[in-house]
Amino acid sequence: MHTHLATFVFQIVNFLILVGVLRYWLYRPVQTMIARRQREIEAPLADAATERAKAVQLRDEAERQHQAAAGERDRFLLEAGRDAESRRDQLLVDARQAADDLVKTGQETLRRERAAVQSKLQEQAVGLAVDLAARLLAMSAPEGATDHLLDEALQAVESMDGRTTGPDRVQVITAVAVGSARRDAIATRLHRSLGDGVEVTFAEDPALVAGAEIHLPTAVVRQSWREQLALARKELMAE
Repeated sequence: MHTHLATFVFQIVNFLILVGVLRYWLYRPVQTMIARRQREIEAPLADAATERAKAVQLRDEAERQHQAAAGERDRFLLEAGRDAESRRDQLLVDARQAADDLVKTGQETLRRERAAVQSKLQEQAVGLAVDLAARLLAMSAPEGATDHLLDEALQAVESMDGRTTGPDRVQVITAVAVGSARRDAIATRLHRSLGDGVEVTFAEDPALVAGAEIHLPTAVVRQSWREQLALARKELMAE
């Protein structure tokens, strides 16, 4: 009995020693090798997972950039469309304004040309009327009209304070020739009004039509049909 117990105890001790030896010399190296191998296997897997995460991140970033680019493209197209529409509207406004300005310019040019033509026609009509009146008056006894207008001119001189102290010259211009007796009477009236030292001369100008002009040292007294016709021309042109 005791022999079997000792044998049993010896076997147990040998087993424990064997287990310890195996654990020390075999289990630990195997565990170390297994752990190293597991690390070697897990490292590529971790790298692959990292790369996969990076790929997913890059894909997400690319997707975001694509969406941003699409949004930017849509915004650019929208702004380009709005800009094109705005430019089109501005071009239409400019074209309409240019057309209106062209019409206004044409109307203003037409108005000025019409006014110029009307003024020219009026001037020609007035000129013809005055010339016709001058011809008619020239044929209707200018002698009597000249005497009457000459008297009015002398009265105008007599009503002036034109007396002189020096030897001034006064010229009497009539539409028709005045006789010597009439000239003496005219000179007497002028001497009485202007002074005896005044030299009175006479001349004829048929362009006066009828009447006379008295050229004083400081003024000209006009009483003639030419003067009246000039005033009529001016009044007709002013209408």
